[in-house]
Amino acid sequence: MSPKILLIDAATNLFQTGIFQNNQWLFFRSSSEDNLAGFFKLIKPIFEKFTPSRVIFCEGPGKLIGIRSTLMLLRIFKMIHPRLQIDSYTSLALAHHIDGSSSSVCVAKNRDQYYVFQDNRIGLVDRKTLSALGRPIHCLETQRNLQPDGDFISVKYDLQAHVQAIQDFAIPNESITTAYDPQDEYKKWTSLRREIPETKSETF
Repeated sequence: MSPKILLIDAATNLFQTGIFQNNQWLFFRSSSEDNLAGFFKLIKPIFEKFTPSRVIFCEGPGKLIGIRSTLMLLRIFKMIHPRLQIDSYTSLALAHHIDGSSSSVCVAKNRDQYYVFQDNRIGLVDRKTLSALGRPIHCLETQRNLQPDGDFISVKYDLQAHVQAIQDFAIPNESITTAYDPQDEYKKWTSLRREIPETKSETF
């Protein structure tokens, strides 16, 4: 029997979670409630109804509270179910695929720095460098006061319609970690992890 796969993505303003099997959602919920209580309220029904054999989560970059909450939850769940397969994907690589444009996709790290997906890798740039990348900038929303200057386009980051892409971009992450440590400081473009896997074709 095909495995039941749990999705957790709390890297943007829209927390999305669900469980699917054979590329069909058995359960899917999303919420813009911006606190830890809302995170657990949304995910609680999944653990009450299903026992997943695999988890795919978003490791960021993006909203820090959501990413930290995800890591905390999965580390506890892994202790209870040590054989659980855990994979992760990066928000910007998946957002770039969903967006379907050739433009760069960014998400704010703080007021002065932005993670950017460009040339099949994710790097960190300052606000001035971001402005020089060309317009319009396609952006994942985390907090309104952290959006880039000038014109930008918000990426419609709706994961319910992209179940195959979620799997295509996932890579093993048994240690349940993220490459996007908020304590790291970079002034120049730096490649933060290996190249993103190429996605398979998807029909919309």
